[in-house]
Amino acid sequence: MRVTFGSDILHRQQYGGISRYVVELACGLKRLGLADVNINAFAYLNHYLHDQAAELQHRGLYVPYRIRGLGPTISHVQNWINAVHFKPTDLVHLTYYGVDILSSCRAKSVATFYDMIHERYMPDPIFSTQKRKAYEASDHCIAISHATKRDMVEFLGADPDRISVVHLAANGSPRPQQADNVSKSRADLMWIGRRSDYKNFDSFARAFARTRACRDGVRIVCAGGSAFTPQERSQWQSLGIREAQVVRVSPGDDELDAMYRRVLALVYVSKFEGFGLPPLEAMTAGCPVIASTGGSLPEVVGDGGLLCEPEDIDAIANAIDQVVYYESLRKRLVIDGYERAKLFSWERCARETHDVYRKLM
Repeated sequence: MRVTFGSDILHRQQYGGISRYVVELACGLKRLGLADVNINAFAYLNHYLHDQAAELQHRGLYVPYRIRGLGPTISHVQNWINAVHFKPTDLVHLTYYGVDILSSCRAKSVATFYDMIHERYMPDPIFSTQKRKAYEASDHCIAISHATKRDMVEFLGADPDRISVVHLAANGSPRPQQADNVSKSRADLMWIGRRSDYKNFDSFARAFARTRACRDGVRIVCAGGSAFTPQERSQWQSLGIREAQVVRVSPGDDELDAMYRRVLALVYVSKFEGFGLPPLEAMTAGCPVIASTGGSLPEVVGDGGLLCEPEDIDAIANAIDQVVYYESLRKRLVIDGYERAKLFSWERCARETHDVYRKLM
């Protein structure tokens, strides 16, 4: 079976969960001998594809830096190349809702949907129209969680029979020995990614301010996200959180993995997620997880972490203090998280995706 992956996300994203999924899926299909894989990208910005280019036998031009307007330019040139010369394929996999590639062939098509968060929290008519076009143009869709599938039915009016759920995975393998390494050298809680809107950092900050952990000087380490604003600093100070207790870092993948292994816990209390890779990454790395019940997070975390309603400030505060002050609980969460993480793998993702392909052939 010949499978061609659209390049939409690979000339937009240098790093990130979606492009990692695309590259890991392509590698998994090839390693398992399930498909002859082609990445339809004459040029790309993506670090993960660059790292795996030899394995995927991809000869596209890697641009290791962002230039204003480069992504759209690559997209236009790619469409022209497709119109002039498109390699024969049995199936096209749309990676980020772009349907232009389908005009170059008569192959079957699959589109992956990651979430409907824009439709739920940040209405964007242009993006929503693009998603609808991808749904209507594809022969079948993959949703990365049951929560995303439900939202596709609600917001797109999608036919549930045209949607298969295939979960993502985290890089690396769960390490059981981490269960014995729960005495951390630094009293830090970890937050990852954006802090605004549905990510719900405000509820986390208000909950943290009520904890004994806050009074005892435990820190919040924010990995990624934008720089702290004066308004944020002022709000945290008004809650009683000292300035030195909230710090921001920008770790690479290896540094992020080391952080998961060093902190007391990851706190991930979004109002909604289409999947939520950070909790899975944390469980894989032997890091206790406090997560919300928002969207797909119960699907991912299950009984491998502590779950709280995203707006229940007291419950979040109580979970923080339990994890910080009870080493036996942290040890149990590491063990349970390890067992939970074993349910997710890129091999499983590749095999289940191939099952979707086969049904269309």
